[in-house]
Amino acid sequence: MEIQLQLLGDTCTRGCRFCSVKTSRAPPPPDPSEPVNTAMAIATWGLDYVVLTSVDRDGMYYRLLCAGSNTLGKETELLTGWEGWWA
Repeated sequence: MEIQLQLLGDTCTRGCRFCSVKTSRAPPPPDPSEPVNTAMAIATWGLDYVVLTSVDRDGMYYRLLCAGSNTLGKETELLTGWEGWWA
């Protein structure tokens, strides 16, 4: 089974005409429990392949870069037991 998950919420700061994701100039902040929730879901669903993608959050680039890195890093750590540079 394969699945694609969208990280950092359901609201983007861009309004691309080809995309159906909600748009807002001031989207809600990322869910701090997202890394754990995502990793637990992936682990329990018994997936063969997972694609992680995220919304764009223009104007919050640096903060979200860190949040996104932490999200992916934490998910990897939780799923594999490996602690990387983010530990």
